[in-house]
Amino acid sequence: MIVRGLACCMIVSAWLGAGAKVLFAQMSPQDLRHTLDEFHQAHGYPAVFAAVVFDDREPSIAAVGKRKHGDPTPVSADDLIHIGSCTKAMTAVLIARLVEQGKLHWRDSIGDRLPDLSGKIDAGWRTITLEELLSHQSGLPANAKNWWLKRGETIDAIRNNIVIDNLSTAPAVDSRGKFLYSNLGYMVAGHMAARAAGMSWEDAMRQYVLEPLALTSAGFGAPGTHGQVDQPWGHFGGHEGNWLPRQFDNAPALGPAGTIHLSMRDWSRFATVFIGGGPDGFLSDDSLRKLTTPLVNNYALGWGIGERNWAQGITYSHSGSNTMWFCVLWIAPKTGRAYMVVVNCHDNGAREAVDQLVGQIIHLERTGAAPIGRKR
Repeated sequence: MIVRGLACCMIVSAWLGAGAKVLFAQMSPQDLRHTLDEFHQAHGYPAVFAAVVFDDREPSIAAVGKRKHGDPTPVSADDLIHIGSCTKAMTAVLIARLVEQGKLHWRDSIGDRLPDLSGKIDAGWRTITLEELLSHQSGLPANAKNWWLKRGETIDAIRNNIVIDNLSTAPAVDSRGKFLYSNLGYMVAGHMAARAAGMSWEDAMRQYVLEPLALTSAGFGAPGTHGQVDQPWGHFGGHEGNWLPRQFDNAPALGPAGTIHLSMRDWSRFATVFIGGGPDGFLSDDSLRKLTTPLVNNYALGWGIGERNWAQGITYSHSGSNTMWFCVLWIAPKTGRAYMVVVNCHDNGAREAVDQLVGQIIHLERTGAAPIGRKR
């Protein structure tokens, strides 16, 4: 199952005074690759990917390591990576786009959008809204009890049956309105969006998010061709370097909560939507505010919201894992920057190691790389 995706990066919380003006360096892919080389040697992960995203020019992207433990094929900066729960921000953007087109409303309820299921789920769930589902205050449990359900000929039918099976009993008393991170909640929200769009969540993502942003590498499930090393594999374990490579992912039914893969360049393009980029008219200012305004426990709609001195204020962040990959994305809208790091593996130390690498990249951008307009 997906690991909870709300990132914390305390090591980068106090480098700059709250009112400090930062002169950014233009970290090159070569600078970034050197940093990744050191990280890779220190931690022994199969591969590591990183990007520094800018609001006004192409991102710096680098990758170091091997696609599969035990295989000599190196990774490249154009390889596909799995973003796990960072998919949630994309599902929230899909819903925002449908709201702008009048196909949905933020306060639409499960009963409103899945009326054929109303007689099969408990009345306590029928009034839960999209806004509550996307901010993890619906009261739904973290995961479905049957993600791998096979009952149903289509993915929509399977998701219907998962909703029925998991919402047929009454919610826990006083659970509504409290923060409980829920992959199931995002699946339900994505399923509601799919109904409104008249197509599967996957097809709706393609039509309303992936294609308008030209995220041509994006897809669903484990990257690459099964049995081949044409893309990076995920990995379990790692004790003393004994990584177990796997081409595996969460159940397809979980999709809206975390099954997207894509290249670092395309993920960077998605991130620019939140730092002033993206195609004209893709999202209104009102929608961007809605998606990034925290509602409970510093969580908005697909983003953890915080403040950091190095970001000159507000940050949007999330991490993700399908237990074989781990990634994190930090966005600093006031500086026009985003930072993303991915490893194609997961163990008990991955979260801390990846957050430390993000912190190191941010630090080097300010102190170790040449200031703008000045050579080393």
